[in-house]
Amino acid sequence: MRNLFFKILIFNLILTFVSFSYDWKSLSQNYENLLIKDPNNLDLLFDLFVIYMAEGRLDKAYDIYKKIEKLEPNLFYKKAKEIKEENIFSYYQLAFANYFSGNKEKALLYFNKIYNVNPQDDWVIAYLAYLHYEMGNIKSSESLVDEGIKINSNNEALHALKCAIYYRKGNYLLALKEYFITLSILQKKGYSELWQLLRGLAH
Repeated sequence: MRNLFFKILIFNLILTFVSFSYDWKSLSQNYENLLIKDPNNLDLLFDLFVIYMAEGRLDKAYDIYKKIEKLEPNLFYKKAKEIKEENIFSYYQLAFANYFSGNKEKALLYFNKIYNVNPQDDWVIAYLAYLHYEMGNIKSSESLVDEGIKINSNNEALHALKCAIYYRKGNYLLALKEYFITLSILQKKGYSELWQLLRGLAH
């Protein structure tokens, strides 16, 4: 356990640098290896959830989310209160912790901070667009969606949002087109659970 503690400490120290270099993949692999030894460690689970969300690996993030909810339903609320650092990874942590504990205004604040550092990150743009959509700021959401799709046309979250925006505006044919684009991307990425969930909405 002592060795595990030091490994976690080292990973936390390098998170800031990794955030700038976008080496999320190797970081997620390291956390996955740590979880094999301690599968119910809530700190590890939370950080891995944040990393998966930052990567846009929604299927993996969803699996971790379900586990966190089972082990400690108040974890996101607790993390939103306890994290005090001021670095890029802590912004990710606080953005997701606040969102999943119901504080959308604070989540928006931290996603904006991340966006100011990483304006070309299509997933940060997707999360910002989604927050604006949820808060009723449809014009802002649509503008961010268009910006994000120019960066990465294979971002399923952006296409799902575009579908929702078209539907809300009454452009049903365009909404249907975006719906099938989203389904296609999810299927290609092998996100079977999310694909089935979205597919089920059509029936």
